Amino acid sequence: MGQGADASDTFYLLSIGLGHTAGARLGQAVQLAFSMGMHSDERTAALGLDAIEIQLRRRVFWQLYASDK
Repeated sequence: MGQGADASDTFYLLSIGLGHTAGARLGQAVQLAFSMGMHSDERTAALGLDAIEIQLRRRVFWQLYASDK
């Protein structure tokens, strides 16, 4: 399951009053983003992605990170 699905799950869980579960899911999504190297422009650039993919990875990472804080 990708980060987008994890983020959507989190917002759904919050909307139905399952804040504790939502927090755990969001934490998992942030961990996954870190393990995929989405926090590092160097690691992302090493994948040989185009500029749009690089920007999308950056935005997804920062959205997850900010949501977790």
